[in-house]
Amino acid sequence: MNDHPQAGSATILASSAGRGWRGLEADLVRIPPGRTHISGTPYHRLGIHVGRPVRAQCRCDGREHRRLQKHGDTDVVPAGLDGVWEDDRECMILRLKISKDLFHRAAIDLGRDPATAIVPHIIRA
Repeated sequence: MNDHPQAGSATILASSAGRGWRGLEADLVRIPPGRTHISGTPYHRLGIHVGRPVRAQCRCDGREHRRLQKHGDTDVVPAGLDGVWEDDRECMILRLKISKDLFHRAAIDLGRDPATAIVPHIIRA
């Protein structure tokens, strides 16, 4: 599960890589100001904003949101969907990548339909 933003020079500050986790990866990423595009991936992504607020414009699955993104705000991007973010200054994101298999098992264990349990969404802290 290895993806990198396709713009700017995002820097991974900390990572779960090499820890033997299965179906889940975590990276703390510093992202420069400007536009960042991440193509659809084979896994689900959560981007949790950490640190000082930034003005952000986010686009995913035909939806667009402009907001002051603050500590704890979370973007949910289902597998296969592109995401585009434009930030007015440098920001940090805790990026979680969840395999479809792990998500599927967790949804079933929680009594949810895996096919409808995840949609593009922004969660405000």
